[in-house]
Amino acid sequence: MVLMQLLQRIDDLDKRLTPLEVRFSATLGQATRSTLTLLNIAMAVVALVLTALGHADRAWRRPAQVRASRRSCGPARNAFARCGRPPATRC
Repeated sequence: MVLMQLLQRIDDLDKRLTPLEVRFSATLGQATRSTLTLLNIAMAVVALVLTALGHADRAWRRPAQVRASRRSCGPARNAFARCGRPPATRC
C-alpha cells in the first residue's frame, strides 16, 4: 500500500515537473543561440576594426618611410624611387 502511494506521488511530481523542465531547456537553448549571435557579431566588428586599423597604420607608415628614405639617401634616391628602379648601390 505504501509503495502504491509513493509511486502515485512520484507520478504526480513527474507530471508537474516535466513541463517546467521542457521550458527550462527551451530557455537555455534560446539563451545559447542569442549569446552565439552576439559573439559572432562582436567578433565580426572586432575583425573589421582591426582590419581598418591595420590598413590605416600601413597608410600612415608608408609615406613616413618614403620621406625618411628620401631624406637619408638624397636626391639620387628620389629619382630612382620615382622611376621604380632600385639604386645601383645602397645608401
